[in-house]
Amino acid sequence: MVDLYPPDDPNVAFDAEMTAFQVDALIIGRRTWLNPSKRIAHRARRTERHLGKGDLDYYVFQFQLSEATRGSAGRRNIIAGNGDLVLLDQTSTIDLEIVLGDAIYLIVPREFMHRDLSMLHGKCLTGLSAGLLVDYMCSLSRRAHQLTPEEIPHVVQATRHLLHACVRPDPETTSQVDTEVSFILRKRIRSYIDENLFDPNLNVDQICKNVGVSRSTLYRLFESSNGIAHVIQERRLVGAHQELTNSSGLKYRISEIARRHGFVSENNFSRAYKTLFGHAPRDARKQQFFGTRSTPTAPLPLNADSALTYSAWIDHCFSTGYEFRADRAVSQGLSQRMGERAKAEEIDLVRTPCLMA
Repeated sequence: MVDLYPPDDPNVAFDAEMTAFQVDALIIGRRTWLNPSKRIAHRARRTERHLGKGDLDYYVFQFQLSEATRGSAGRRNIIAGNGDLVLLDQTSTIDLEIVLGDAIYLIVPREFMHRDLSMLHGKCLTGLSAGLLVDYMCSLSRRAHQLTPEEIPHVVQATRHLLHACVRPDPETTSQVDTEVSFILRKRIRSYIDENLFDPNLNVDQICKNVGVSRSTLYRLFESSNGIAHVIQERRLVGAHQELTNSSGLKYRISEIARRHGFVSENNFSRAYKTLFGHAPRDARKQQFFGTRSTPTAPLPLNADSALTYSAWIDHCFSTGYEFRADRAVSQGLSQRMGERAKAEEIDLVRTPCLMA
């Protein structure tokens, strides 16, 4: 609860828009000033008489996009401008002059945090973790409406770790933040790639813009998968393989299938296909419909000089859509090439390519 005083210029309409989404116990929202050419100030006060009235037991993490705030929060003086992240405790007093602009806010119940943050009331949060929180809040405010019920628990957990890293950074918490956030981002990026797989213009810039990540973050997330370009190409090749070996694909030339899956050159497609599956696209189609069923010997060719470790190879197989079952019947050749680790973790490759959900 707070008292709001009218703007200092009565000739300018108080023209603002607020949107908010509830994500379990959290609220993420954005406040937009719709008259940017005329910036005005108004006053917000919460005094001792307001405290204890209403349900105020929460914190607000507010990122000032273009808004400016100055005044006092409890005993702390505030001067916050563009790019500042401010923590406000709603059980404490404020007396603020706010020059209206755009801001993103995250409302968090007090019990959501493992420690009392009242001593940080009115503080501008800084440092690497604060920067990560700002990036996360901006992305979440844009995409909260797209969250599925299955994703919400991961988002809530990631938010909790990130908030704790911001107010009390330590190596363990920061590591948890990276794991949770990376899991969500990778899943969203893979979904976006699958939805736009046939778009020949699918590239890094397009993914960054539509998913809401930076180029450096995108590269880091898929570094262990040999890069984002490699991931896109393999998803396209697996899709092309399914069409080549399906009766519905017989009506298309191989060059058409290549183009439909984002390859502008049939020669480039054939080389990439053979590298991944061990035979040419034409051979796959011939064997499928006029002879023995065409099945890739492995989702990634392995040889004695392969730099992949056994675990990395397994991770790669799952990322490109191959199913496995634990029947302890791996081929002798694979065991010899991959060494003792392969022998200790023997598996049977079910040679049916499938796109992972």
